[in-house]
Amino acid sequence: AAIPKTLGEAAGPTQPDFESIVMGIIPWPSTTMRALASDDEALRTRLAGPMEPQEAEQILWLRLPSLEARRERIRAMYARYDENRYLEDLVSGFRPITKSSGVMGSAAGSRRSQAAIAPQPGMAALRDELVQRSIEREMEALRAEYVERLRVWRESVIRLRFLEIELELGREHTSLLDDLESVLQANVSAGKSHQSELWELMSAREELRTTLFTDREDLAHLQQSLALALHAEGVTPKIVWTQRGVAADAVPTPDALRARLLERSPPLRSKRSERSQARARLALLERMTAIPLGWRPAAFESGLAPQAGAWRRNPDGAAPPDTSARQSATAAREALLTEARRRVASLDDEVKAATIEAETQLSLHVRTTRAALERVHSHREQLAPLARQSYESLRGAYAAGRTPYVETIRSARRLIAVEQGLARAERDFGLHRVRLLALVAGEIEP
Repeated sequence: AAIPKTLGEAAGPTQPDFESIVMGIIPWPSTTMRALASDDEALRTRLAGPMEPQEAEQILWLRLPSLEARRERIRAMYARYDENRYLEDLVSGFRPITKSSGVMGSAAGSRRSQAAIAPQPGMAALRDELVQRSIEREMEALRAEYVERLRVWRESVIRLRFLEIELELGREHTSLLDDLESVLQANVSAGKSHQSELWELMSAREELRTTLFTDREDLAHLQQSLALALHAEGVTPKIVWTQRGVAADAVPTPDALRARLLERSPPLRSKRSERSQARARLALLERMTAIPLGWRPAAFESGLAPQAGAWRRNPDGAAPPDTSARQSATAAREALLTEARRRVASLDDEVKAATIEAETQLSLHVRTTRAALERVHSHREQLAPLARQSYESLRGAYAAGRTPYVETIRSARRLIAVEQGLARAERDFGLHRVRLLALVAGEIEP
């Protein structure tokens, strides 16, 4: 975003463009959605009914306190810029002090010193660039936090949905064991089966009961977490779930995602914006240190000696003699420049390292997502149908007295395990896909 006019050399809007942060991730919230998010009672009423995933994600953007705190910080940076106080905050190493007593001068004196420096060619433009890069860094930090919060939210929605699926499966499996128990009870009464076989069935039922209890507890926890994330305590959000065909969920290759990764990866963008800020600060410091030392030493701060910093012009305009204070001031300026140059060089290396790490993570996420998709296909197309056929065949043979009970109960347990495995494989695929696309800050459909 451009920076507002200052010192007659830069012009632009006076409000940050937050819409650009979520562009390509979620649709920008409408006026109606913003009004809904600001009204607690209306929001609680809306959450009580079915809600599309994108609606919930927009409310998350609007209501999460940590995101609002970052937005307020960015607005404050614009306000400080408009009030011409940005130099005070961003270039403290060169903050002019008008009193030679070692005590900070007044704000008016600081502004007079700024006005004295301002006519230097290009100075205001360099300060504008530094402020712009600083705001850009805060905007990227806001974007990175939202992408991460959104990833966690979407993972929770996926887990919630598949816990509901597992509970539905649990009810089906309970009916399956009930049906098997009725046949077994008849055989025990007729002396065709031993009582120990009934105990085996009771053991399988208890394992299933324990699993269902854990799933219900996890479901309640996730429902509460989603409500807290939207600041709607006591309401269970009903996020609409659209089951997508797994065959349609093509997993992109690393090559197909690499360009998008380099352009949109939140960690990479944050690191690059930090480097841009450091480069802008270095350019400003280099320009300020190029100002002739025709200034008498005055007080200085930023951890340096009081005599080692700012200058004010002699009454006759002549350069002061080479005093020890002037030499200290020169050394202080060089130290600031050296530190700034080292920081830029360090950030160059950090950007390269972050790029390598991002590409490594991309390759890893693609592989794990493809592996999860293969497990889904294996369970859905092979393991689950075979387990179902095996159980139904053995159950009929056992009822007719042609198969031992142990094989039948083993088959039932195998069927339960495989169908639960299918649900978990689909859940894992959804989670891996969310993480993969969050890595490139793309739109993510659960």
